[in-house]
Amino acid sequence: MDNLLNDLAINDSFRTASFIKDVTAAYFGAEKNVYSTNSRKEGVIKVKHIAIYLCCKHIKLSTVKIGELFNYDHSLIIYVNKKITGYLTWDDDLKKELKDIENIVRFKIVKELNLEKDYYYIPLNEFITIKHNQDKSIIFKGFSENEIKGMSLIDTNTKTKWFDKPDNIRKHTNQNFYILEKK
Repeated sequence: MDNLLNDLAINDSFRTASFIKDVTAAYFGAEKNVYSTNSRKEGVIKVKHIAIYLCCKHIKLSTVKIGELFNYDHSLIIYVNKKITGYLTWDDDLKKELKDIENIVRFKIVKELNLEKDYYYIPLNEFITIKHNQDKSIIFKGFSENEIKGMSLIDTNTKTKWFDKPDNIRKHTNQNFYILEKK
């Protein structure tokens, strides 16, 4: 995400922080006003702490400025950043949640800033793969299994079909993969 933010020359750190806060709240099913509540419920704290961690990680602002964004003292920002960093050493679920949120933020930045003319974003929530051998596979997006079975794909080096058996064709859903690249 750092490279994307640098590539896009997003100089408005506060706008980027707002993206991160909105996406984090939405990911956990919280209202946007979750950041202004004084609740100490575990779910509310988790949303706030993850948003703080992501802002610290991806935005070049001081802890004082990030604290202002969340109405917290800079010392709490330092504490939260260390706390989440520590959790990441053993909590695989948290790692997955952070990765998902970062991917959504990338997509949201591209959409919000109308960057489709400069970037390709291809969500791979549903795709089909054909495994040829240990080292080679093909990913198909937007094709049905029947359409793929009707194709004739030949490896020009070995003169063999890419797939003979239907068990080489697999459908994947809800993988949360995407492709984001500069045009």
